[in-house]
Amino acid sequence: RFKTTYSLKPSPAVIDNTVIFTDQYQHLYALDARTGQERWKIWVGDNASPPVIARNRSLIYVAGWDGENTQAYALDVDSGTIWWQTKVEDGYPWSVAISDGRMYMGGWDASGEHGVLIALE
Repeated sequence: RFKTTYSLKPSPAVIDNTVIFTDQYQHLYALDARTGQERWKIWVGDNASPPVIARNRSLIYVAGWDGENTQAYALDVDSGTIWWQTKVEDGYPWSVAISDGRMYMGGWDASGEHGVLIALE
């Protein structure tokens, strides 16, 4: 059993002996699946998307809102180290998917009035 400050987002990712998930507002967590002990935790911003594991099971992709823009991240599964981070000016994150080297991010546009799908390479 592991408790967080905020409620959890749906769809945790599981790889080997690690469970990776985001809370409702700010953090990406990695836990040891057997012991429930926290391996690492990193702030990725408000409304963080559920994580996606890809690139030969070595990277986690996630997006979050930093208060001004969406930030898209690729992080190392084992350490939580950020491999890359990029600002996405038009979009409020909701979900991410990975295919053929692209990160697809669905969410709201900056006005909050329309849905938007953004592809990052």
